Amino acid sequence: MNTTTNTNSENYKEKRRTFVDSFINSKYSPEIINNLSDNEKKASEVYNKFLKAAKETLTSNFINDSIYWMKDEFPKDFFKLITKMPKGGLLHAHMEVTGTPSVLLKMALNDEDLYYNPKDDTLKLFVNKEMIDENYINVFKNKYKENMPEIIKNSLYYTRKDADNANHWSIFQYKIDNMIGIQNTTKYLKEHVLDALNSSIDEGILIFQGRIVLGHFRDYDTDENVSVEKELDVYLEAYEEVKKREPKFQFHIIKLIIRNNTEECIKKNLEKFLELKSNEKYRDILLGYDLVGDELLQKSEEFSHILEEYQKKNPNDLVFYLHAGESNLEENDNVFDNLILGGNRIGHGINLIKHSYLFEEFKKRKICIESCPLSNQILNYTPDLRHHPLKTYLNYGLRVTISSDDNLLFNTSIINEDFYVCGVLMDFTLLDYKQVCYNSIVGSGLDSKIIDDVLKLWELRWETFCSDLANGNISS
Repeated sequence: MNTTTNTNSENYKEKRRTFVDSFINSKYSPEIINNLSDNEKKASEVYNKFLKAAKETLTSNFINDSIYWMKDEFPKDFFKLITKMPKGGLLHAHMEVTGTPSVLLKMALNDEDLYYNPKDDTLKLFVNKEMIDENYINVFKNKYKENMPEIIKNSLYYTRKDADNANHWSIFQYKIDNMIGIQNTTKYLKEHVLDALNSSIDEGILIFQGRIVLGHFRDYDTDENVSVEKELDVYLEAYEEVKKREPKFQFHIIKLIIRNNTEECIKKNLEKFLELKSNEKYRDILLGYDLVGDELLQKSEEFSHILEEYQKKNPNDLVFYLHAGESNLEENDNVFDNLILGGNRIGHGINLIKHSYLFEEFKKRKICIESCPLSNQILNYTPDLRHHPLKTYLNYGLRVTISSDDNLLFNTSIINEDFYVCGVLMDFTLLDYKQVCYNSIVGSGLDSKIIDDVLKLWELRWETFCSDLANGNISS
């Protein structure tokens, strides 16, 4: 009797495992799930132990508060595992606010011409001392006084006080302006770009696609605007230097404009993009075009007819990588415009979950979702990351990726923290990470030859990572 019962129980459990696995594994691409190496299988077991240990140390504050404020509580072993992981592509990063926070702070504190206005918390370079307003304080002369480093950090980085302010976008803008005022000058731009690209490589990134509002580049000595062409030259110079270190590394620019602009401004901006794209020198580095900003201020349908008009005239040169669905409201239906315009990627896509009838269309077109979990939490779109839709998209088999959006604003590393939260709060498996990294390469929009080359290198590094993990070579 007992033998029969035990046999029936085991048979049912085996049947159940097979049934459950058939559904769980259906979310993975054949390239991910088929032919797993012995190292990957063993690494998955080791990874599960790391993750289990990390989750056991989480406090209720860590789970319920924004993880941004709880960085010091990160379980170190699991975070180190994440830092060693080859991550593929970073597809959604605003160049002006991507880099190493300590490098930016050093620029600010050591520039003798940088001034701080305590009345409006702004930073400004004054090479011409006759132009200095009486409200401004020289940062360099006071960097050891009155807690100046902390004051400057708070004027550059997002703080808890900022998070409690409902007007996120205005806070974003003035802090970005503070950063741009330093970085987007002839003195610092190349240093900033080199830092962003080199730091990305350090964190396992092979493809970096930076969104940039071109046209804010200034001469450090005269404070006059410098041409967009000369601005792009700086990016090209930095890219060439980085390629010497990592020959397969890919850096491309997605040109941005603020979405709540006039039709005339959008048309003028599109024409400038197409003019630059027609120049052989800049053709390859310019990947596509995007509009950014609070999606509730201006819906995509208000300007998409302009985008469609220009795209029809320039089908080979104008590819859209639009922000859409950076909202938790169903009334925001900007994802539809992305589909109509034939975009192969979507920025954020948080509220695609409210339009789940589009899942099959996204799946059929292999549209890549550039998910930015930490940014979405800090801006209160998804306060509890356990409920972020990223994992749902992944489970459905959608082509979802992990990006960081604005890491400098959040005073974090380039991408590690975003990968980290997917494990401890979204229960990512090692295969889940493998899938999103793979997605970030094949969904990058690059030529198939480039994708194949990068993919081969990433696969080699992934196998090495799994071997190290399986054999205990990733330790605290």
